Amino acid sequence: APMFYLPFPDPSFADVAADARAALSFSEAALPGEGGGSACGGVDPEDPTCARISLRGRARQLAEEEVSAARRAFNATHPAAPWLAEGGAHTGGAYFTFEVEELVFFRSYGGAENLTVQEYLAWTPSEKDRGDEPMAGLEAEAGAAGLEATSLRGGVKAEAEW
Repeated sequence: APMFYLPFPDPSFADVAADARAALSFSEAALPGEGGGSACGGVDPEDPTCARISLRGRARQLAEEEVSAARRAFNATHPAAPWLAEGGAHTGGAYFTFEVEELVFFRSYGGAENLTVQEYLAWTPSEKDRGDEPMAGLEAEAGAAGLEATSLRGGVKAEAEW
């Protein structure tokens, strides 16, 4: 599950404290494509042919016994930010996880598909999905991209209005 750290003065901390509903969104455009370009082939990241997935759920502050594991994970994935593994910002803050309740998958024209967590985890790619389409590989990379989402600055409250 994605983990993130929110300093107490960050406006997102106040948003999450007031309403734990949140969304984390990822675009296929963030994935590397062949030849070093974008997986979307250079189209605008908001173009309907560039897939996006939004994870909807709730932010949950980690319990004291979970914090040491979070610090180790941050140290491993963010070695250039050792303060995350050493207790966070000098202003104080808290470590959170994101408990996914629903996924919204925008694959192309025609609208989004709402998926349950169980449906998403049970999905296996068809031959078409394994092909040269820009979508190939997005599902496998989404989790890794989630680990990079350590700040929800400016987006939690707006995204939570679903």
